[in-house]
Amino acid sequence: MAESKDGLNEGGDAPKPAAHGGHHGSMLVIIVGLVVMLVAPAASWLVVKSMTGPHEPKEPTKEVVETPTVTVAVESLVVNISGTRMTRVLRIAPHLILSDARLQEVITPIMPMIKDRIMTAASRRTLAELETPEDREALKRDIATEINNLVREKNSGTVLDVVFSDFLIQ
Repeated sequence: MAESKDGLNEGGDAPKPAAHGGHHGSMLVIIVGLVVMLVAPAASWLVVKSMTGPHEPKEPTKEVVETPTVTVAVESLVVNISGTRMTRVLRIAPHLILSDARLQEVITPIMPMIKDRIMTAASRRTLAELETPEDREALKRDIATEINNLVREKNSGTVLDVVFSDFLIQ
């Protein structure tokens, strides 16, 4: 069959497609797609790697040898808040962070005096002086100072910090 100038066969039908392009063409598209899917991430990684510059080895980290902290729990205490005419109370459960384990041996026998110092420091505070986190930190510092003044002559260490596992204003 011969084609005319307008691309139609003698019978007026459209030209028949070539027989060799169907199955092999779709296989070629799949292969090209797989290659692109594999090469694109690798190329992206190489570009990013080249833009960030050479990787400098880290300096060896110095090991920080921490001395184990010793914590002494003080039982929960309830104190009246200053300026409330005994209508409001503060309940705290302080824990003392000690600089030296030997200080625990000093603190244990004088725990009633420690509790008294904590209650005295806490009951001096007004309601307004207990509301913010900064106020609580000031109370912790006062408690640590009171206890350190009490054990100063023992020379066995100091109270580094005070933490509260319970802090309730009622």
